[in-house]
Amino acid sequence: MFSVDKPAALLSKFLPTLSGPGKMSSSGDAPAIFLTDDRETVEQKIQTHAYSGGRSSIDAHRELGGDPEVDVAYQLLYYFFEDDDEVVERLAEEYRSGDLLSGELKAYAAEKIADFLEAHQERRAALGDLKSELEPYRLTQDERTRARPEGLDCSSDPND
Repeated sequence: MFSVDKPAALLSKFLPTLSGPGKMSSSGDAPAIFLTDDRETVEQKIQTHAYSGGRSSIDAHRELGGDPEVDVAYQLLYYFFEDDDEVVERLAEEYRSGDLLSGELKAYAAEKIADFLEAHQERRAALGDLKSELEPYRLTQDERTRARPEGLDCSSDPND
């Protein structure tokens, strides 16, 4: 088809934790936003824990601007919660120029994240029992048998 070599590795970017770039903690004590968090909890977590690319004072930020590339609130908007590319670019420009403060960016991100979570929670609440909701999508024994490579035992049902 195409005469190109396959890459040995792909370049990918890891999202930072709320506390920003650096070593990820496996201890589980790092702050996180959960699908069950309410609006107030999201706002508190973003305002308190989201690493900022802003300056140490309002005057310094207004003069020198912020760095959206390391700002966790901006990264969350960029990758997940702001669909409009023009809005994302405008936010980055305003942040870099100092017109948009860290607290304002965090407030906007918290609102977008909370809106998403509330919609998710409403959809989840509208579902019935998860097992019965997913039942129509479960593979039959015959479908599992055909999907597995020859030689694998699929006589037991993994969902029981």
